[in-house]
Amino acid sequence: MEATGRTFSQIHQQHKPGALGWGAGEHLRGDLAGTRLYTHSAFSISGSSDAAAKARQDKWAAGATYVKQAIDREFGPGMGELAFAKVSRDTRHNISAELRRGDLDRLRTAVSDLRNPMKTLLALPSIGDIQGATGREVQKAVVTTMVDLIERRCAEESAKGAAGKSPKATLAAIRKEINDHPSGDRMLKSKALSIVDKAEAQLRCGAELGRFMAFATLPPTSAWRMLMDGHLQEARGEYGFENEQGYMAGMLNGMTRMLESVRTREPLDARLFEVLHDTCVDKVYSKPLSDPDLEGEVRDGRLKKGFRTDDGSNVGVGYPFKPVALEGDPPRRVGTTTPEGRAELTAKIERDDWFRIDVGERGAPDKLWCVTRSREQCRARVDTILTAYRTEIAAARNEDEKLRAIARCCQDLDQSHVFEDGNIRTTSFLVMNKLLLEAGLSPAILDEPNVFDGFSVAQLVDEIRHGQAAFRAACQ
Repeated sequence: MEATGRTFSQIHQQHKPGALGWGAGEHLRGDLAGTRLYTHSAFSISGSSDAAAKARQDKWAAGATYVKQAIDREFGPGMGELAFAKVSRDTRHNISAELRRGDLDRLRTAVSDLRNPMKTLLALPSIGDIQGATGREVQKAVVTTMVDLIERRCAEESAKGAAGKSPKATLAAIRKEINDHPSGDRMLKSKALSIVDKAEAQLRCGAELGRFMAFATLPPTSAWRMLMDGHLQEARGEYGFENEQGYMAGMLNGMTRMLESVRTREPLDARLFEVLHDTCVDKVYSKPLSDPDLEGEVRDGRLKKGFRTDDGSNVGVGYPFKPVALEGDPPRRVGTTTPEGRAELTAKIERDDWFRIDVGERGAPDKLWCVTRSREQCRARVDTILTAYRTEIAAARNEDEKLRAIARCCQDLDQSHVFEDGNIRTTSFLVMNKLLLEAGLSPAILDEPNVFDGFSVAQLVDEIRHGQAAFRAACQ
């Protein structure tokens, strides 16, 4: 019977055990043209010669290839090979070399397992160590598996044309499968859902990017490059910060919110600054946890939203000075503080009691310390900085003066550390690019976002210019 272009479900219906024939042990063969599948006994090509053995093997292999291609047609490229490998591994029998009716049920189960995120994850050997692991290797395994599964499922639906689900609907289905799976491993579900969160955030961010001429040549799949240290991108890739689970989903959502504010001409004030921060740290964890809730209340380990407070939950925040030096081969400048920047900061501290410098003891680095402040004081601090910025940017006569105003504003916001965590990601990735876009300037991808900690304003202008060049390179 001709079966060109048939799906695996059609093949299974025609050849499943119980249909006319010898049963589960009957062999499935293909013609060598690869257009037909049929059943026959193991020795339908009679003879014990080498030629007969080869003829039998060739037709068995052709049958296996035909079924793999049918699986790919129905469930996306590569699924056939994955399903065959799984069944062969589970049965300790190479079904690519000798396929039987009974293997069709096994293949159907294998495809179902491979398409189900939790079943796939629970089958990974490393996942068994998740409770005692440090988190990075397990997170890497989850990311790799989930990204591959999401891409295959989306490709499967795309291949169906108008009958297929949209990427948004496909991701919603995957999310439901994860939540509905009976496994009690809430940590694993949380990690898997964070990758679905990222994929959904990517769709939303890509749609918003498409509204801006400045991003016309930036592939939507490269949006992550706007949200990660330039010098780490090639080595770590877009999931390189997922040791803070949920980082990229939060940042993509933050970028979407920032772009919406630019498009609608929503001014940057303390309220919006806090909104941007809270968006990009939403559901982001500062370290691996043994038993996270999925959608519940804020817990230890989840980055805190809102401005700092003086309610006893913190005694201030700070960061160590990292003097710039040349390291590596070839040498690369590393560090976040220059002598010029340190001098400007010292002068700032002399007239501003928001900060102090704690001198390191016994070789420890010096640290900039922002003392405890109330939520109201943090809000007022931000509004004061932004008021000064609006005055300076309004008086700017050229691009260099605009960049100086933007650099000074972002540095003042960063150094003030009005949040317990997430200050740099909010300022260097979101606020800086909002101000650049609003000033009619190119966005930037900073090589080292933490330069706002301790570079001079003039040096920060140079860093932003280098970041604008990096953005143009990402658009090519």
